[in-house]
Amino acid sequence: MEHGLKPDDSETGTVGASKLVNAQSITDMCVISVKLNSSTVVTVTTTPVTNYTIPNAQNGDVVIFVYADDLNGDGIPDILQDVTITVKHKDGAGGTLKSDDAVTGTLNLSKQVNSATITDMCVGQVRLNGTIMVTVSSTPVTNYIIPSAKNGDIVEFIYAPDLNGDGLPDVPLGPTGQMAYNEVLTQRIIPPGFTESVVVGETSVSDGLVIIDGSGNEFVWVPVATSYKTATLTTNIEIVTPTGWKKVNTTTYTRNYLENTAGTLVMEDLLGNPGSVALAVTGLSNMQYAKWTTAGLAYNSSSIQGDDLPTKIAGTWGQTEVSQIEKFGGFYVARYEAGIPANAPAGMGTTATEVARNISGVPQSKRNIVPWDYITYANSKANAESMYNTALVQSGLLTGTMWDTILRWFNNAGYNVNTSSLAWGNHTDATVTGITGATTGNTAGTQTWTNRSNFTKPAGSSFIMRTGISNYVKVKNIYDIAGNCMERTSERTNLSHIARGGAFMGTMTTAAYRQHVSGMDTTVNFAYTFRVALFINANMITGTVNYSNTSPTVGTVTATLTADRPINTPSGWTPVNATTFTKVYSSNTNEEIPLQDSTGNVGAVSVVITNIIDTFEFNYTGSFAYLEVPANGNYRLEVWGAQRRISKHYNIWRQRRICKRRSIFNTRNRPIYICRWLRNHRKYSRRI
Repeated sequence: MEHGLKPDDSETGTVGASKLVNAQSITDMCVISVKLNSSTVVTVTTTPVTNYTIPNAQNGDVVIFVYADDLNGDGIPDILQDVTITVKHKDGAGGTLKSDDAVTGTLNLSKQVNSATITDMCVGQVRLNGTIMVTVSSTPVTNYIIPSAKNGDIVEFIYAPDLNGDGLPDVPLGPTGQMAYNEVLTQRIIPPGFTESVVVGETSVSDGLVIIDGSGNEFVWVPVATSYKTATLTTNIEIVTPTGWKKVNTTTYTRNYLENTAGTLVMEDLLGNPGSVALAVTGLSNMQYAKWTTAGLAYNSSSIQGDDLPTKIAGTWGQTEVSQIEKFGGFYVARYEAGIPANAPAGMGTTATEVARNISGVPQSKRNIVPWDYITYANSKANAESMYNTALVQSGLLTGTMWDTILRWFNNAGYNVNTSSLAWGNHTDATVTGITGATTGNTAGTQTWTNRSNFTKPAGSSFIMRTGISNYVKVKNIYDIAGNCMERTSERTNLSHIARGGAFMGTMTTAAYRQHVSGMDTTVNFAYTFRVALFINANMITGTVNYSNTSPTVGTVTATLTADRPINTPSGWTPVNATTFTKVYSSNTNEEIPLQDSTGNVGAVSVVITNIIDTFEFNYTGSFAYLEVPANGNYRLEVWGAQRRISKHYNIWRQRRICKRRSIFNTRNRPIYICRWLRNHRKYSRRI
């Protein structure tokens, strides 16, 4: 039944002496108001009207019961007269909407809504609960019938500039825009607290650059992008910010692209009018950061529901998984499967049970460590995230996209990742060579680890290897992506979180394999371990430090710090400008300088000075004397008459009639002996 009054929805009766009027029952209708001689004496709002006394009624008066729809039978009209009308308008061409431009109007019985009048503005559109009912094109809107409006609905009059007063928007309906593109080079970063490996074969990005923390944990850089392009959209009017884009101001929007992209960007202005602009990102040659493998569960399966990242990334940092890829051009992954903690309880390495290993702790990423199996998904996630948790670096489980990107890197290098990884993984049917480290065939209970040296595992046999003990299972300096233990990831399906990489036994012999089984998150056995990845704060302040002198010197060294953005002056430093600072050092140092900008973003740089030669006074008064230096370091020995060191064992210097200056390295508590040259006897004093 259509909402609204009908001509036959009124009944006329005569008021008796008691002036009690009984409403006539009409199916699916109820009284909305009672009128006496056309004047409303009661309006139904929340309480149904069944009997009503009209004090002033007289014989011959006319009482009218006005009916309205009551489809739910509660005695309350389905529609009432008052409807909220929200009026929005622009501040001039291309201006912004104001939230304080709301007025309340009345929806009368014919459901005709009158728009409010605003100077130099006109109605551009009328919406009902967000749905466009009419858009002004050539005829001004002053009154508009909204057939289906009911009480509580929102009717919006969207206003546009009308400076000439013709009742039509001055700005053509529908947004237009232009695109501009700017290429930005990514900047690989060494996280604070890490150093690059100097081992041959571990220093090249293409081979897998290795970094090491202060405890010896190793990670490998996975290169994705050398640059990205920022697309900047400039529009004629404000639009609804497109998905994936960032609003700079009311007419400027940006988005970063890691891959070449061509197509059409569909836009919508705040009146709901559509528009479009061509999008053409070209010239990028980056490796794709995306899921792509199909072994086991395919990457595009509808079962996959996303990744459960550490909460800090979207929360405190306000970033996404791809933020660090855009800023730094890649990500760091643990070189090894997670190993049991350095301070593991006694017996944890030899007892393969849930009680022994499904515990909290900080994993290791080191060679020849017992893989941390017999652990649930929840503990894998919590332990991975506990490894690093600072304002700059957050550790966590690998995502599905990280795993597939590593495999794309391997695949591009010629490794089979999607159908069989027998040629580079620890699987039953693989012949694994060069094993130097401990292995075990005991998958449960007490484990006996057997040390191997250049051992070959024949095909058809199965055992678990400690982490990274064979180069057979190494690709790009990363070990055991294929085989050994399956690795839990943050990727989630409707059944469980996904484990990747296959195992040392069974038929799962591909690195791309995705396993998800109901109850797998809480299943603990020898098959499941995990691996740690690093998420680096993309808002991190980065910087470089240069030195005035890197050769040995007895003077000072001036360090010059250059940040990637304006920052607050670091303590003890002298500003040159908003991004450049200097500090004079008179002694060697190895320190980390914290950085912070005015918005609270943080970062750090390391200052390492080793070339300053420490000096101190020593008064030589006798024919034979010795001195001791206060600390290990480089020292310049100045002794009148000292010629050269004649005894390496006794560290003895002999005298000449000249002043000898020479730099030497000496350790603390190792005496330097000085004696007079005995010309006549040609003998030298012995150590005393």
